[in-house]
Order: sequence, then C-alpha cells, then structure tokens
Amino acid sequence: MTKVEPPVPDWVCLNVDASISPITGIGSIGGVLRDAAGAWICGYQKCVGKVSILQAELWSVLVGLQVVRTFDFARLQVQSDNSHAIKLLLDSSTIGNSMPLVRAIGLLRQEFWQIDFRWIPREKNMVADCLSKLPTPPQFRLSVISDIPEAAVSFLDRDRDGPPYSRRGRGVL
Repeated sequence: MTKVEPPVPDWVCLNVDASISPITGIGSIGGVLRDAAGAWICGYQKCVGKVSILQAELWSVLVGLQVVRTFDFARLQVQSDNSHAIKLLLDSSTIGNSMPLVRAIGLLRQEFWQIDFRWIPREKNMVADCLSKLPTPPQFRLSVISDIPEAAVSFLDRDRDGPPYSRRGRGVL
C-alpha cells in the first residue's frame, strides 16, 4: 500500500495540487498543510485562470507558501505530484529562472529556515487533488480552509493510512 510519508518530527508538510477544467480551460489550485503525524492544520483553494498545468502547479506552491508564512513554522516539506515543477524548484538558480512564478517561489523560499521540495506519486496527494477540484471562490479570491471539507475527509485518511487500491491497471485490489 502507498501512503503519505510524513515529514520528520518538528516539520510540517504542504501538499499541493492543481487541475485544469477540460471544459473551460480554467485552472484551480488546492493544498493542505499537515503536521508531522499527517493531521489537518489548514487547507486552501483558489482559481488561477487560464494557465498551463505546470503554471497552475507552481501557483499552488506559491500560494501555499504564502499561507504557511502566516504560521510560525521553521521547517517545511512541500510535496507535489508534478515532477517538472519539483525539478524546477530543486534547481539552485530559482531566483534567476526565466519563469516569474519560479523566481517568486525562490524569493519566498528564503523566508523559511528549512524547506524541502519532494515529488510524490499522485496516490499520495489525494487531499490536495480533492481541494483543487472543489468549487473555487469567485473572482480569483483565496479561500483558506480551517476545517477539513466533508468531501476531503476520506482522502485525508487515505493519504495518511494508505489507499486500498493500486494504479496498476484500473481496478481495485
């Protein structure tokens, strides 16, 4: 079974995700901040307009870092299922990157004592995926969610405890 690998004690984890509507082409983002045991701290979601999936994923990281900045956490692990975004953020020259979102993340990254970016399989990112697909607030407003939405409760447990399924094939184990 695949389950979230929580950060070491004294670290918090930010799971981020993005989705693009196949009908409108509009991107939305979502993320969840969890403690080292995998418990919900808060979540967020936002519409980001017409963007590529890479841009939407980077928006999710940037907005997530802005949300985390309002707390007093010194050690943060950011997890995403978008390997291209993670590769861009692991590059030592993020501040000099040609993509404005990568540069903005690089600048914000300097505000944290320690930050770790990690790629994770999609199956370990189901809460963030769920939040990115919920209806978003109008006019590109950020919604910070203090209580876990009912639609995401089972995904939180699944991410923490491991899903009862595998991506091999399309069936359930």
